Amino acid sequence: MKGTGSINKKLIGYGIVEEIWNVSRTKILRFQQEIWHEGLKEHKVITAPEKAILINKIRVQTEKWDEKWNTIQERKRIDDVKKASIEEAVRRTQEAEEKIKDVEDILINSLGVNHSINWENLMDISEFKEPFPQKPSVPHLTALPVYPEKAALEFQPKYNIMTKLFKSFREKAVTEAEQSYKKEYDSIGRLYEEISQSNSKVLEQYQKKLEDFKVKIGEWNKMKEDYIQKQTEYNAIIELFKTLYYKFPNSTDYRNCMFLSIILHFDY
Repeated sequence: MKGTGSINKKLIGYGIVEEIWNVSRTKILRFQQEIWHEGLKEHKVITAPEKAILINKIRVQTEKWDEKWNTIQERKRIDDVKKASIEEAVRRTQEAEEKIKDVEDILINSLGVNHSINWENLMDISEFKEPFPQKPSVPHLTALPVYPEKAALEFQPKYNIMTKLFKSFREKAVTEAEQSYKKEYDSIGRLYEEISQSNSKVLEQYQKKLEDFKVKIGEWNKMKEDYIQKQTEYNAIIELFKTLYYKFPNSTDYRNCMFLSIILHFDY
């Protein structure tokens, strides 16, 4: 059966719907269908006495798999982000150290040498490049089934010549019609309840994702704030170096002492 199914975009495949008959093949006992998830490497054979129930049970199972798969993927994404963040932090630290070392070298080498320094080139004006968190998409809710109308033609008694002649046949026809309506009503009722619970769970998960999204926005804002603060502190160092450089143009020894003191002790 597995080979006949198709894999959807969520990696879920479906086999054919099978009818399981009784030994004499006079009645369908149940319906069954095989489903599987390529990513999770899991499969199940779902059974139900009615097709509508089978469809809903399959939907519930695929939603469970989808949730499980998304959880795994989210964990992987978080791990990847953490790894990338560590690598990015190391890279930024190295860049910062290199920039500060360049400033130190330029300033120290410039002391006592008669040439101008391009202070603007020493300023850090780079933009914060961390991508903004992605807002979760609004979930699609399954439409609720409509309860049957008792006045519908299919639920009316089936009268014939026998029902006209015999009261017991008329009563039987009425009873069968009522039973048919009740069976359909109860089936829709179960399906309605299951879909309602499933939709509630989907909305609950969406709400949690929105809360996580807000947390990520806060983290992103903090990262941006820290980035701007470090950038501002770094540029303040350049401005301080520039001020001292021109404040003591004729005192090389003193300027040397001031610059080295700032380089060694300024907390950046």
